[in-house]
Amino acid sequence: MIKPRNRFSAYSPRLGLVLLLTAFCSSALDAALVSQPVDWATGSSGSIGAITVTLSNISNASITTAGSFASSSYSAAPHPFGTEAIDFAASSDWTAGFSQPIDGLLLYVRVWRGERSTLFDPPTDYTFSQPFTILSGLQNVSVNGNTITMPDGNFYSGIVQFIGTTSSVSVDAVYAGTIGVNSLQTLTFAQPIPEPTTALFGLALAGFCTAARRRLRLTA
Repeated sequence: MIKPRNRFSAYSPRLGLVLLLTAFCSSALDAALVSQPVDWATGSSGSIGAITVTLSNISNASITTAGSFASSSYSAAPHPFGTEAIDFAASSDWTAGFSQPIDGLLLYVRVWRGERSTLFDPPTDYTFSQPFTILSGLQNVSVNGNTITMPDGNFYSGIVQFIGTTSSVSVDAVYAGTIGVNSLQTLTFAQPIPEPTTALFGLALAGFCTAARRRLRLTA
């Protein structure tokens, strides 16, 4: 009696190779962004290369190097401990202006406040003047249009990327009540920098992955 052939058993090693190749290509092409942060001169002005950055309507602003943008909250585009940033009053409705448009501007958020006191606090809403996506971090916030809502009970950190080009971006902070309005939280900005070698490697890797998957399908 001829034993029926399991057609999947013959291909399982090749299927495993396809899955492994897909996982490798996805992770390799998903590498962290390279970005250039603002070099802050004061609590309201700085530069990214030749681009001048200004902050207006921001309260209690000062330069800080005390924190890190290297934790998992910043995995999409990390920066080391000591990177300059701006501490400012949590209730500030600030505006950031850039002397040249920046494509895919990154906003780094550190310890932005849902938590304000030991009591129950209303959530804090931050509404931006243009659409964005969250690249990493900011777990447990909710997003509705251009608004991020941060519930009570935590501090929130991560990277927001604005969609398209940005010459100016503003935030409207709906910070209910008076408790903690002058408590400090931190921000900085960065410009994504496409490195030539990284871009060439990415193109080559994408071509290799596509060709390898096609070859596996043809020989299956």
